[in-house]
Amino acid sequence: MAPVTATAILCDSAQTADGKLYLMGGGWTRLAANTAANMALGIIVHVPFDMSNRQLPLVAELLDDDGRPVEIEGNRVRAEGQFELGRPAGLKQGEQMSTPFAMNFRGLNLPPGGYVFEISIQDEPAARCPFRVA
Repeated sequence: MAPVTATAILCDSAQTADGKLYLMGGGWTRLAANTAANMALGIIVHVPFDMSNRQLPLVAELLDDDGRPVEIEGNRVRAEGQFELGRPAGLKQGEQMSTPFAMNFRGLNLPPGGYVFEISIQDEPAARCPFRVA
């Protein structure tokens, strides 16, 4: 069974509509310290044929340089949910399907250091978006 994978990009804002992913201010890797930043993850999840028609958990979590979850005011910076992709008519055995996700995080005031958003699907790492606050 092939794994579910993902492609992700950091951006200022993201949204989905009609099966498409829309990004604003995408591709950055550095932020200014001690300012409330709005940031988002634009994610495309790639689902193999044999993983369709199943509930799949998706988690995006912000980790620090040491791999520890980042907390702001006692809350982990984390978004999670579940999704299921049904097989469309005409999909051939072995073909892959894709679906977009947008996860927006508002007003994050992070101290200087290195960070990474880790995206996991079914508790398996699927994508990483590292960045630095300086």
